[in-house]
Amino acid sequence: LLSLPPSSFPGPFDHIILVVEQCYTDCGWGAWANVQHWLSVFQAEYYKSARTQMHEIGHNFGLDHSGIQGQLSVADHTCSMGNPLYGDDQGKMCYNPAKSYFLNWYDTVTYYPLFDGPWNGNLMGAGEWDTNPSAAPVSIRIVTGNTEDYFVGFNRAAGANSQNVEGDDAVTVTMARGDKMFSQSWRVFLGYAGDTYSIGNFANTGRALVVTVNSIDTSSSPGLADITIELQTMPTTPSPAMTSEPTIFRGANLTSAPTFLPTPEPTFPSAPTLPTPAPEAGANGDPIILGLQNQIFKFIGRDGAWYSNVSNKYLKWNMQFRQFDSCPDEENMFISGMTITTIDESARSG
Repeated sequence: LLSLPPSSFPGPFDHIILVVEQCYTDCGWGAWANVQHWLSVFQAEYYKSARTQMHEIGHNFGLDHSGIQGQLSVADHTCSMGNPLYGDDQGKMCYNPAKSYFLNWYDTVTYYPLFDGPWNGNLMGAGEWDTNPSAAPVSIRIVTGNTEDYFVGFNRAAGANSQNVEGDDAVTVTMARGDKMFSQSWRVFLGYAGDTYSIGNFANTGRALVVTVNSIDTSSSPGLADITIELQTMPTTPSPAMTSEPTIFRGANLTSAPTFLPTPEPTFPSAPTLPTPAPEAGANGDPIILGLQNQIFKFIGRDGAWYSNVSNKYLKWNMQFRQFDSCPDEENMFISGMTITTIDESARSG
C-alpha cells in the first residue's frame, strides 16, 4: 500500500486518510502519518478530531513535533504539532513560527544579527493572515550560524487560530534547526508587552541578542505585535533576568503514563513515520531534579550562565548552572542558583 502513488486510488487526491476499525496489536496510538507522504492512518474514533487531522497532515507536509524546552516533545500548545485539542468541533489552531517559516505560506523575514543591525517592526498572526496578507510578516528566523536557529512569531488568538490553547496574543520564540523543515522545535519564550528574551554571548560575540516585546495591539485587524531584536552589551555580572542559549534535556527514560494519543513509531520502507506521540524527557545520571514519578533530569550548559526555565506573564523561573571539574565529565554540571519572580497581572495592568 505504501509503495502505491495516490493516483492508484479513485479521484485526483494529494493526501489520503485511511480509517481502521480499531487497533488489535501493538496498540497505544490514535493516528500516524508518513513524513512527506500522502498517507495518514486513524484508528477508531480519532478521525473525528480536526486537530488530530491537522497534526497528521502536518507530518505529511514534512513537519516534526513541537515541544517546550525541558518538557515533552509535544508540549507546545501554541501549535498543532503539539497535542492540545481533541474533539470534532475543535481544530482552529495554526502552526508555530518555526513550522510557518518552512511551510512558506506567509511573508517571513530571515534576519542575520551579525550583519543586519537591529530589527524593529510588526508581526501578525497566522490566524489573521487572510485579512491583510501584506500587513506584516508571520515569522522571523534569527540565523545563529549554528545548527539551531530561533523563530519569532505572534500567537494571535483569532481567525484560524481562535481555538488556540496557550499563550493567547503572546509573542513566542521557538528553537529549531534552520537547515531543514523536518525538525523537532522547542518553545523557549512566551511573553507580552514589556517582556524580553535574551540569548547570552550570541555567536561568541560577548554580546546578548535580546528580543523585546514593545507593544501588542489586538484592537486592529489584523492584530500586531511590535518587537525589536538587537545585540546588546552583556552585564559584567550575570543577571538572573538574562537567559542564555537554551539547552535541551539529554537522554530519555520516562516512566510516566502515556498522554492522550500515544507512542511507538511504526516503521515503513518508504519514509519515516511519526505516530501521534507519547511522553519523553529526562536523562540518566546523578540526579539534579527528581520528577514526581522518579524521572531523573540532568542539564548541560555554560559555566556560570543563567537559563530561563519558565517565562510567562505570571511567573519567571531562572536557574544558574555551575561546572565542578572535580566530578566526572558530563556529570559535573549542577544548579547553583535560582530565582523565582511572580507577577501580579492586575497590579501590572493598572
